[in-house]
Amino acid sequence: MTAVPPTGIYRLPAIGGTAAWAASTLTQVSAIRGREAEIAVLRDALDLAESGRRAVVLIEGEAGIGKTRLLDAALEDARRRGMQVAAGRAEELEGMRPFGLMTGVFGCTRTAPDPRRAAIGELLSGAAGERNPITVTSDPGLRFRVVDALADLVEELALAGPLVIGVDDLQWADASSLLTLAALGRRAEYLPVALIACFRPSPRSPELDRLAASLEGASARYLSLGGLGAQAVADLAADAVGAAPGRGLLAGLAGAAGNPLFVTEMLAALALEGMIVLALISLHRNDIRRAREAADAAIGQYSGTATTRFRSQWALWARALILEADGSTAQAYATLAGCWDRCAELGLVLEYRMIGPDLVRMALARADQGRAREVTARVTELAEQNPGIGSLAGTALRCRGLLDDDAGALRAAADAYADGARPLELALAAEEAGAALARRGLPGQARPLLDRATEIYEQLGATRDLARAEAVLRGAGIRRGRRGSRGRPQFGGRRDRRRRAGRPAHGGARRADRTARRARGAGLQRRSYPPGPARRAEPRAALRRVRDQRPRRPDRRRPPGARHGRGGRRNHPHYRRDAGTRPGGHQPVAGQGRGAGADQAAGQRVRAGRRPRGHGDRGRRRGARGSVRPGPHRRPLLAPAQPAPAGLGARSAGGR
Repeated sequence: MTAVPPTGIYRLPAIGGTAAWAASTLTQVSAIRGREAEIAVLRDALDLAESGRRAVVLIEGEAGIGKTRLLDAALEDARRRGMQVAAGRAEELEGMRPFGLMTGVFGCTRTAPDPRRAAIGELLSGAAGERNPITVTSDPGLRFRVVDALADLVEELALAGPLVIGVDDLQWADASSLLTLAALGRRAEYLPVALIACFRPSPRSPELDRLAASLEGASARYLSLGGLGAQAVADLAADAVGAAPGRGLLAGLAGAAGNPLFVTEMLAALALEGMIVLALISLHRNDIRRAREAADAAIGQYSGTATTRFRSQWALWARALILEADGSTAQAYATLAGCWDRCAELGLVLEYRMIGPDLVRMALARADQGRAREVTARVTELAEQNPGIGSLAGTALRCRGLLDDDAGALRAAADAYADGARPLELALAAEEAGAALARRGLPGQARPLLDRATEIYEQLGATRDLARAEAVLRGAGIRRGRRGSRGRPQFGGRRDRRRRAGRPAHGGARRADRTARRARGAGLQRRSYPPGPARRAEPRAALRRVRDQRPRRPDRRRPPGARHGRGGRRNHPHYRRDAGTRPGGHQPVAGQGRGAGADQAAGQRVRAGRRPRGHGDRGRRRGARGSVRPGPHRRPLLAPAQPAPAGLGARSAGGR
């Protein structure tokens, strides 16, 4: 297996700002978009009620389409106008409670401060102190008495000033409340009353159908809400995020089918996931402070949202990983175990794919084999129920490999991840497989997997994971690096600097230029030579011919075998002054000193050697004391020294 990263890997994006900034990107949307015609109808209904006439508006639409927003906006407009407002909502679990909706709208309880409302509350609760009180359920006559009492209350309120009655979710309302609304629609024909009722297309009870038919006959306006248009969705997204949405965001929001609630929920989910992703990216980049801030902000937003939403538990998963990075392994394990239990309780089985491997790893670190086996069994069952999904199969194999310390299963998990677009999971599985092989003393098999993991970590910018993988390599005694010939860097080195300066980048050209400059300095004619050996050979040959014609300089090298350590510099013949020669000259004296110069001046045969490369006697091939063993490159033996001509120093006597 070669350590080649999969194609299509992109570096983790750069994250700017803080978690607080990310949490504030989604603002509360106050404006209603795409409902201008419906708002105009509701405004006309309020105008009719202010003028002393009855107005009825029925609003029908699916869940989240915007019925409640329109109703709340109309009621708020009525309050600003100084009108009386009575509003309520039916509950699904109170569908069998008689007059449950109407008592909530008008506050008719036995403890109400208004005697009229308290009297209606007494009728609904029965006579106090009786063992078997008479109720509206047991006595049909009492039911109509309550309907009449509620109608009388509405008339009295309307005579005091314009009244707006708003009811929501009529599909859950009880039959007695629907009967009361039908009676109010008939008796308030000449009263300043505006009735606004909202309901869904389903479920649809027969009583609700009769109410809608009776109110439509009383000149009611019927509004059927549909999905928002593309421009309205774009405006809604711009209000939520505080900026113009891009095409990618709008393409994702198209799946909401124009439902305002779904659009805002998707935006809230994106904001939540954005903070979670920020926390995870910062963690992999070893920025623990930013990761902690983003995770805390995500958990703060998660606490106020629906817990059954997909990926809603990722905030706790991110917090557990951050706690583990801080060294709080016990708290991290408890947090992640609680997150797993919460997902199992809510039926969020798709979260097992992300949480499972980390929980198995932490459980094994805490010696909780039971939890590790349970998680592995759940993930394996989920993968078997959904065959053909590479990420699920890879997660199941990874959990099994971690549980059993099976390098083969971990390697199979890496192969399963390689078929998908999850490079980080692929790198983690490859690293775990390589670590398992390294523990078994198989560094040759571990190296390709660990190299694969480190290369993916480098491409993703995951510095924390990269450091961990390199530690595994060092622990296994594997030296990381490319095998084979290495290429020179194209940028940033000496070649690049010479190229940018307009000079040749290779050493042969530099040597040829240096030889040509020396030839020109020797008086040769400048010529142009092609690149290659000829460019260097011909100027060198010409330079040698010129040098052969020059007079030789006297040999200024030190005699062979002369070192400062033997007798010191004061005994060296080159440093002894002779008053009988030229001023400042050095004349060797026969028989003085321990160096070879004294013996040479006395007429003894001394072998002359070449000047060593370096300092002192390093590089010399020494023989007997005071002599140098000849080699093939040495000069022949010298004849006995002759007296130097008058006026010449000792250095000229031994010249070439």
